Amino acid sequence: MSLDSVMEDMRQAMDPSPSHLLSPPVGHAPPVGHAPPVGHAPLVGDAPPVGDGRFSSFEENPSRPPDDQHRTVTLDKLLPPSPLDALSDRDHGKRTEEEEGDEGEEENGTRDNGTWTDVARSLLSSIVMSQLDPSTGTIPTRKPGFWVKIAEEMSNQLNLLFTSSQCRNRWVEYEDPSLDHAELTEDQKEKMKTCILQGQNWQRIKKDRFPNKPNNYIKNTFYTMLRKMNTEDQ
Repeated sequence: MSLDSVMEDMRQAMDPSPSHLLSPPVGHAPPVGHAPPVGHAPLVGDAPPVGDGRFSSFEENPSRPPDDQHRTVTLDKLLPPSPLDALSDRDHGKRTEEEEGDEGEEENGTRDNGTWTDVARSLLSSIVMSQLDPSTGTIPTRKPGFWVKIAEEMSNQLNLLFTSSQCRNRWVEYEDPSLDHAELTEDQKEKMKTCILQGQNWQRIKKDRFPNKPNNYIKNTFYTMLRKMNTEDQ
């Protein structure tokens, strides 16, 4: 036996991995340094594709060999930290004790809604009448910003909150001295009934027949009379 043969027998005896096991079988991972085929796992025991029902592609595979666990990363390690994590309580909409105290002071400092007491009614009439134009003898109630100015004056003098629409509605329905608050006479009711039968609406009836009557009064009377007429026809 030659020396080379003896050395080969000794080398095979010392090598724990048989030579026929060094090459992976067909379909397994390629040698180190070569890219795996597209769509195949790079290592034996890797996670299966997402959606197979066993575990997510970002979870650790309990069946994977222990020395390959370091290759697995979880989802929270892949994603950058959320900017919401750095938000303070103020950014999350939470109020601090100091802010809640300030809010209470602001609420105490706001004005209460104005109500039409005798004092408020008298003041409204006084302010509106002071806007009377001597040259025309009329009050420019349709002038842009007129009722905004009236509401500001009411709010400042009474230290209450009055709105422009609130002041306007009170004036045109109740406080205007040119209004006629008397009930309709029987003759006037007959005239309204005739207008209803002619198909006129309440705005037209007020303008043509009762220009000095409050809007709400004519409107309510109109619909009351209309319902009564419909009931009688049935």
